Order: sequence, then structure tokens, then C-alpha cells
Amino acid sequence: MTLTFVGMGRHGTGLTGPTTDDSTMRAATNRVHTVEGTQLVFRFDAPGDPEVTTLEGISGDGDSGGPAYLERDGTIYVVGVSSAQDSRPAGKKPGRYGVLELYPRVSSFAPWIEATLKASR
Repeated sequence: MTLTFVGMGRHGTGLTGPTTDDSTMRAATNRVHTVEGTQLVFRFDAPGDPEVTTLEGISGDGDSGGPAYLERDGTIYVVGVSSAQDSRPAGKKPGRYGVLELYPRVSSFAPWIEATLKASR
């Protein structure tokens, strides 16, 4: 499944990691690499990798809490929320090709979200 990320955090490339913070809204796409319990896991693939997407990217510093969404039949579904990055696969270099992005699955917390929204009415 390919999802879209949006955010205004730091940006760069998979070769440089995050380098610039200009508060510009950007979007990227990525495929769900694995699902581990309540987490969606994405891998930042390099150009030429068979799994790379056209707008391949990950979240940068300052994007935490931003959505990973899916558009289906004209409806947008938020399926995950930017949370953390595991840079060990990229030699502990954040934002580089090979890092893993972790997004909690919204569906895993749907009962809590619904109860919280009802309680606030």
C-alpha cells in the first residue's frame, strides 16, 4: 500500500539527511514496508530500488504528528501519524536511505479516539 506524507519539517535527500528548515509544506510517498503491532513501518528507498515510489520520501525533524494518508475513491483516510525513525539500518544517520519510519496506525486507536471525541461534546 502506498501512502502520502505531508509536513513542514526539515528536508534534504537520502544522501544528505535533513539539512534545511524553511517551513514549506511538502509531500512525499512511501510504501508500507511492514506492519508491527500498532505500527506501520516505512523504509526510505534509494532511487533504483525496486520498491521506490515516484515521490519517495520520509518525514523530517518537525513533522511529528503529521498524517500518512490514503486516497480512495475521492475520500482521504488518515491511516497513520508520524512518530519516530529508526536510523540503525542507515548506520545511525537520520534521514538517509535505508532508515525506517514508524507511524502508529490510527485504526489501532480508533476506540480511544471515538470515546475522546464523544466526551468532548
